[in-house]
Amino acid sequence: MRQRRPLIQILTKVNILSEQLANINKQLAATRILSRQPMQLLDERDQVLRELSELVKIKVDEAPNGSVDVSLTNTFSSGVIVSGLESERLFATFNENDVSKVDLQLGQYTSQVETVSSIGGGNLGGLLAFRKTLLEPTLREIDNLAKTFVFEVNDIHQKG
Repeated sequence: MRQRRPLIQILTKVNILSEQLANINKQLAATRILSRQPMQLLDERDQVLRELSELVKIKVDEAPNGSVDVSLTNTFSSGVIVSGLESERLFATFNENDVSKVDLQLGQYTSQVETVSSIGGGNLGGLLAFRKTLLEPTLREIDNLAKTFVFEVNDIHQKG
């Protein structure tokens, strides 16, 4: 369970930042021309985008009024966490039998849950890579070591 906490913390930050971007988009929607947008609001948007990009690799599409859509994939056909005035929450589904298997999904509590694949970059990408390349093999080796230990202790007891 402890190995889940860092991932959940990153997802929580991603969700908070996506929601902030959607709220900024709502404020930007009041004006149609980018040059008339308050600079402070555009700076705030850029700061939120920087913070989000530290957590996960993102693709950004800027509208003429300065509002942004954000995707976690290379296209905007999937993995969209901010679209116009709305944000979508990212959540994780863990596999109880394999710690390296984590499905990141959008659309929690909706009828259309989308699994987002190929998330990379940032803290989230690094953590997912760590789970797959280091944590899971290490836990598997510890499990094998425990099985060997139990076998050897049982063997010693049987021989007396």
